[in-house]
Amino acid sequence: MSHHSARGPIPIRTANPPSRAPDAALLPLRALISKLTSLTSTSHSLCHTIRSTRRLSPSGTATTTLAALEDSLADALPRLSNLYASLRATHGKPLDLADAPALAALDAAVNTLNKHVKARLADIADSKAGSKSKSGFREIGATFNAVIDSAEDALTALSARLSAASSAPAPAPRPKAPSPIQEAPHRPRRDSRTRESEPPRVLERGEIAITYRQFERMDAVMQSCWIEEKAEGGRRFRNMADPSRVVYGVVPEGGFVRAL
Repeated sequence: MSHHSARGPIPIRTANPPSRAPDAALLPLRALISKLTSLTSTSHSLCHTIRSTRRLSPSGTATTTLAALEDSLADALPRLSNLYASLRATHGKPLDLADAPALAALDAAVNTLNKHVKARLADIADSKAGSKSKSGFREIGATFNAVIDSAEDALTALSARLSAASSAPAPAPRPKAPSPIQEAPHRPRRDSRTRESEPPRVLERGEIAITYRQFERMDAVMQSCWIEEKAEGGRRFRNMADPSRVVYGVVPEGGFVRAL
């Protein structure tokens, strides 16, 4: 009678577990560049398929415009790759994260390339060999060139914004306001020349000690107090905090007046 373990099969751990590819959501711009290059490569392959499925006159307009389109597709692949690699070496990860304007422009380029270049070439490639319908290679080429130009402009503008952001000076830290010193009301405010060994001055009869904040509040009240006086031809109001401030004829707005 054979004996089998009730624990089930023993798992075997591989020496080199497969590495996970970076999440495209974390590198949105890199994913869009990859889509652009993939669609461009597919469109270029469709052009070769069209040559084998469509009867094109060697000297006809369709042959000429198809050749021009193939040249544009072939030229765009290294242009996009080299531009992205150069900017990635300059800015690093912030380039892959990008910002909203750059991502929106590249996303629009991907959609246009997919719908108006790759899809149209696929339709032509799937048509019958003897089809005489208008190809539209010239319009497809114009659309493709505009898409690549907009993608390169978006990358260049993003690079300029990243450079400006990295060279901008950091904001200076705001100085902290010194906290007011709270003193006991029964102790007089010490002069800076007073030595620590000296005892505080004893208040005389009729004296009280107040804090500087309390003094400011009292002074603000005094600034709003006025004394009504008789004046030639009418009356005047003299400020209690500053007797040199005099208002003639009109009661000071918002003040406290001691009438005659």
